[in-house]
Parts: sequence; C-alpha cells; structure tokens
Amino acid sequence: MQHLPLFIPNTLQRVREDTELQKLAAKMAHHAPGSPPLGEHVERTDFPSVSEASFYTCYSHEVSPATRARHADRNSYDRDDLPRHNDAHMHPWSYIQKGIGLKELVLRMKMINCMTSVVMPIPTSIIPLQGDKAYKHYELMKIPGGLHHCGPRYYLPAEFNHRGVTLTPEILACAVSAATLSLDTEVDDHTADEFKQLEPDEQNVLDPMITGLHLGSTRADFALFKKLARNPGVFTGGGELTFNKELVEHMFERDGQASLHPVPYIARHNGGDTNIEPAKQLMAAFGVAGMPVCLHCDIDDWIPDKDGNPKNLAAFSAFIGDTKVRDTKIIWAHAGGLGRFVKQSKGHLNALEDMLALHPNLVLDIAWSEVARQLTGVDLPINEARLRVSQWTEFLEKHSSRIMFGSDSLAPKSNQHWSQTLIAYKDLLRGLSAEARLNVLEKSYETHIKGARDAVRKFENHVLPFMRDKLCDFSTLRLDIPAIRIFRDALYSRMKSTEVCTTRTFDHHEISQANERLELRQMLGKKILENASKGRRIEELEALLEAQRGGASGSQRGRSSVSTPKKPNSKPWY
Repeated sequence: MQHLPLFIPNTLQRVREDTELQKLAAKMAHHAPGSPPLGEHVERTDFPSVSEASFYTCYSHEVSPATRARHADRNSYDRDDLPRHNDAHMHPWSYIQKGIGLKELVLRMKMINCMTSVVMPIPTSIIPLQGDKAYKHYELMKIPGGLHHCGPRYYLPAEFNHRGVTLTPEILACAVSAATLSLDTEVDDHTADEFKQLEPDEQNVLDPMITGLHLGSTRADFALFKKLARNPGVFTGGGELTFNKELVEHMFERDGQASLHPVPYIARHNGGDTNIEPAKQLMAAFGVAGMPVCLHCDIDDWIPDKDGNPKNLAAFSAFIGDTKVRDTKIIWAHAGGLGRFVKQSKGHLNALEDMLALHPNLVLDIAWSEVARQLTGVDLPINEARLRVSQWTEFLEKHSSRIMFGSDSLAPKSNQHWSQTLIAYKDLLRGLSAEARLNVLEKSYETHIKGARDAVRKFENHVLPFMRDKLCDFSTLRLDIPAIRIFRDALYSRMKSTEVCTTRTFDHHEISQANERLELRQMLGKKILENASKGRRIEELEALLEAQRGGASGSQRGRSSVSTPKKPNSKPWY
C-alpha cells in the first residue's frame, strides 16, 4: 500500500553518502540485482504482463507521489477529453494489497478530471495453494501474480485469464485448487492510516469505504462500530462487500460466508443453511450509522438456469427489502449484478425496473469495463448492439438520479487504464440529456455517497460514544440496532442545528467531549439498574440528555468541511 514511515533527515543523508548502504537498501526494497540508486527509476521490461504496481517501474524509496503520478500519466488521455466525474467504485489496491498510495491517487484524480472517489480496499486476499517448491522458486518471487496466482484482471490463473474464456466446472476446479481466499480485516486500518496523513483538501476528495467485514460473522456489526470508533472522521460507507459472486463464493469454501442460498457446509446437520441473518444485522448497523453500502451480488449464476429466471434475483430482492435492511442505502454494483461470466439476459432491464420500483433504498452503479462491454454491446452483432445501447440509454435517462458511474479500476498501472471504463461509456453517455449525464457522472454520487458524510460524522460524535462500553462488554452478545436507532432519533430531535459536527477528524476538544459522553452513558446504565420503573428510566434518560446538551452548548461543532471548487464553464467532452 506504499504506507512508508517518513525518513529522518540524518538517516537519509547517511544512506545517500554511503554506497554500500545504498546497495543494501535497494536490495531490501526490490529483492533483485541491478536496482537503481536511491531517487532514480528504470523501466521494467522483463515482465510486461505484471500489473500489480501502479505502473511498470521499479522504484526506490525516495520517489515522490508526484513523480509516480506523472509517470502513470504518460501516454494517457488528454484531460480535456475526459468529462468531470466522480468514481463510485474504485480499488486502489490489488488482491494482495499492493497498488497506489492515497497521495498519488489524489494527484492522479486531477489528471483524469475525477472530482471525488471512493477508496475500496479488496479484503479477499489470495492465499496460494502451490506448495513449498513453488514458493521457494526465485522467479516466482520476482513476479507479482506468480505467488498469488491471479492474472491482471481477475481471480483466475493466468492460463485462463483472458477474454473469450468460458467458465466451466473444470476451470472452476482448477481455480479453487490453485488458491483460496482469506478475509483481511486489517485493510480498513491501512486505509485509515493513509487517509490521516493527507491534507484536509486531499481528504475532502476521497470517501473511504469499510470492506474488512465477514458477512457471515455474528460479530460483524460490533466490528463495524469498532472500526468507526478507532478511526473517527475517516469512513463514509461500506463496500464493495460480496455475496454470491462467480468464482469468489467457491474460493471461500467452508469459510462460513453469508449466502443467498443454502450451502451444505453451513449447518450440515440441517442439510445446509444460508447464514444470511448476520449480514442483515450488519446492513442494519450500516444504516443506523447513515452509511451507504456497495454490494456485489450476481443477478444470476455463471451457469444460467434453463427456465431463464435469474437465480439470485428473488433472494436478493427479499434481502434488501427485509425490515432490517430497508432503511440502509444499498448500491447494487455492476449494473445490477452483471459480471465477467454473468451476462445480461433479455429480461435484465425489466428486472431492474421492478427492483428500483420495489426498493426505494436501492441505487445502482455501472462500474467495471467488463460491464461496459455488455451495456454498449461491443461483443454483439451491430443491430443487436444498437438495440442494447438504445435500451440502456432509455433506462439511464429514466433513472439517472439513482445510477452512478464507477470505474472498478484495480490498482491501475496508468491513468489510461484507470479511465478505460469511462472511455468505454463515451457513446452511451453522449446519448443522454445533459441533466441525466450530469446525474450519472456526478450528482448521484454526491447525493448517495458524499451526501452521507455529515450523517456518519454526526453518528460518530453523538451516538457512538454511548455505545463504546458495549462494544467490548463480554456480556453483550448482540447489539439492539432498533434501540440504537430510537435513541439516535430522540437525541437528534433534541439537538440544535449548530451542534452538528461535519469535520472529518476529531480534535482534542471533541475527544474530551466523547469521553464525557461515555461517562454519561455509564452513569445512565447504573441508574437504570437502580430504578426498576420504566417511567423512572425515561426520566433519567431525559435528564442526562438535557445535562449533556447544557454542557455542550458552548462547543464549536458547526465547523464546515473544505468547500468543493465551483465547476468551470466548459463545453462537454464530446
């Protein structure tokens, strides 16, 4: 993730003046002979297929994010050829947590006209099953992609990882035997560490998302609130989180992940179970915190049913319409669950129409270059392609306020690579009205993702402190989300508008207030135990809330976040 400690000047000067130390530092950094001196870089030509790094260059420690960004911008599209846009689906780091530092990311955003972007670390880290002999082989050590088995685009081994491959049970068995997936719960702390090093104006263009959560864990809701408590002012939402997805659900074999359908290795004595209730509880937790959630759920299986009914559609609809989930903003990724091997069916747009009508908490993104190929009909005969573009143009025009552009770029080695999904949609976007195009590229993101920032900060500052003791209390087996929601709403109704905090980080005064609120919460617990009467408990609660309001009346919670620059009066990109 390129999160490196800052150099101490004396140490850096000592290394610069010592040739032997330079060689040792280079060897430590690159594990290869012929590494460049500190501060220089060379082009990598030995393994041109490698895409783990943000660009094909072997760098030393001293290369700045600005230099990296300039290198990534070589041979890219002209900035004037790219429209202003927000990126609702972006993975700066790869399947093994390698990729772009956030400072470099912000610089590169400016180069491609990206105003704001989510930060979605991929928590499904690859664990190779290739044995010790392969691990010890030096050439595999040198090639990112050798040890972790993924090709440049997907979870498949390199020999199957190219366009035109049809997923078969045999290929699936090969992929599952080559590697397994492990949930890396630490990715969110890495995100927060990098985010906190940014300047306020850099932070303001990023929306970090929480992804290191196990959807099948009965403690996932606790984990979410602990992440918020450890890193206040950082996160905006959750996702991309994965339910049923092509290869991934098979590579998580026996990991207890939530599923829309019964699986045999969960509750085997009952013939299989879905383990979906913990995921519903987690979605409720996101909702009470005001956080939108991006979910990857394929609409169908990679082998479609003969009757033509998408396998996952009804179950996913029931999930997002559940009483626990319906108050949470759900972003259904990839144009409603399309994928590398999940293709658009004839009834796909009708199904999306029904879903949007049935679930007001549902919005869509159209992320991923593979999805763009389907929406624009690149692989279809010309007449079918024109019909496909016409149908999607009509759909986007009608629902533009609930649809967001996303690149789904994965640790892009160049700005050209990062922009390829946007370029793929150029003709489709050209067919939209100016209002619909603006919604898809910018406004829907500002409403559904960036617009959640204030609600999350408010929850962190005013509600979460009352919960912190319960997050670590061994006697608390389950969080009562409805009770948290009732308390939240009651508290907010008694607050003055000037008490709303929109800052992205706590200052010392706010931390002190948080500690005071925690003490009040503990005091409240003691009072409730002392007074058996329900009416008396309510009186105690109201009295404590009133005391809290009185103590906080002089605080400066209304500080505004960094303002977004106004849009220039420029002509459309096309």
